[in-house]
Amino acid sequence: MQADLVIRNEKLVTAEAVIEADLAVVDGKLAAFGNGLNAKQVWDAQGCLVLPGGVDVHVHPQMRYGSQTTADTWYSASRAAACGGTTTLIDFVEPRPAQSLIEALDERLDLIRPQAYVDFSLHMTLNSAAEDVLGEIPPIIERGVTSFKMYTTYAGFALSDESLLAALEAIQRAGGLALVHAENDAILQWRLNKLRDAGTTAPRHYPLSRPPDCESEAVHRTILLAHQTGTPLYLVHLTTAASIREVEYARSQGWQVFGETCPHYLVLDDSRYASPNPLDVIAAVCAPPLRSRSDQSALWHALETGSLQSIGSDHCAFSLYRQKATGLENFVDCPPGLPGIEARLSLIYTYGVCSGKISLNRWVDLCCTQPARLFGLFPQKGTLQVGSDADLVIFDPHLTLKLTSHVDGASYCLHEEVDYTPYEGLEVSGWPATVFLRGKPIVHRRQPIQPYTLGRFLPRQPHLVL
Repeated sequence: MQADLVIRNEKLVTAEAVIEADLAVVDGKLAAFGNGLNAKQVWDAQGCLVLPGGVDVHVHPQMRYGSQTTADTWYSASRAAACGGTTTLIDFVEPRPAQSLIEALDERLDLIRPQAYVDFSLHMTLNSAAEDVLGEIPPIIERGVTSFKMYTTYAGFALSDESLLAALEAIQRAGGLALVHAENDAILQWRLNKLRDAGTTAPRHYPLSRPPDCESEAVHRTILLAHQTGTPLYLVHLTTAASIREVEYARSQGWQVFGETCPHYLVLDDSRYASPNPLDVIAAVCAPPLRSRSDQSALWHALETGSLQSIGSDHCAFSLYRQKATGLENFVDCPPGLPGIEARLSLIYTYGVCSGKISLNRWVDLCCTQPARLFGLFPQKGTLQVGSDADLVIFDPHLTLKLTSHVDGASYCLHEEVDYTPYEGLEVSGWPATVFLRGKPIVHRRQPIQPYTLGRFLPRQPHLVL
């Protein structure tokens, strides 16, 4: 067989195995594995790891937040994702009040398509459980958007228990998957009022507004509501040991409940809020907040044992000096969220695999395979199988880089279009050297090389989540 591309001298890493074999690509698909394969182009991986392109199912590029928009464009964010080894992103459609879901979907597609450096799919946000809104769920699924996000907090987004039940039931009937941002809004608002009354709204007090119980109670309640309707449930950005126990119990009962956490909860902790530099503190404001080291240990253990199934970046890149710094006097004015779309794979490799917390295969499973499987992209994405898209990451485990958001000859300057990174100065072991999207190189020597966008929209079909 004369392939278009053969990659040699590598170790193939999947969720199940590490294999020493060459791989061949034909027409953008993985075509064969073996030795002595021939191709028009041969790529020497020089002993590096080759893994499937990362799948990040939780990103917010070019997202509206009130009167603001995140600092990055979809192009800059997706290009940064590629530089970090992620070749598939799932973004969110957020309809305006009274806007139809179909119209909002078309607007988001029109915005993303000319900017997508990597392949992408979409979740639909439900900010209402009105009859006409829920009636649009089946046609949205027909358009290839099969997952629906809901919130239990945030003005304009929070659904009451009654509305959440109605939405969950409609999603279940249509064969969709529910995503929920779970925090108890009553506790959150009560805490905020107490802090305001006491005049303690400096950034260092931010974690007090969203205590661990605020999350775990909402996780418990959301799981029970989803169980009543039989709806598969994916809980985003879990941060606490108590939340993990709720997921573990549900899964022990055979309920279709899945949990995600994020690199910042695995690498950073709440000591950031004690920094004497207010900018360092405001830079770490995210929702939920960074948690304790004991919670962090529980998250790593849950990833190892399978209690959590996915790691999403929750990339939400507001400018530190222009946007987040507006909360230096009152954290309520700070838009919550952290950039992190580029460093996800390397951070988990460094702090998970290299530290012995998770295996090499589990790393690929959490960052590539399980996200693809849960969201109906497997086996097209997230795996190395004959017939899968040739989304490939040549990951050099011998590289040592220090991360920065600034041009610095001694450090690796991230490509995210934002003026800071919460990982400033952190040293990582291993980084993608070359990245392919459907068999075409889009990153080489850690730099983007395509002068144009290759990303495609990936419509999905309803499927049984396992």
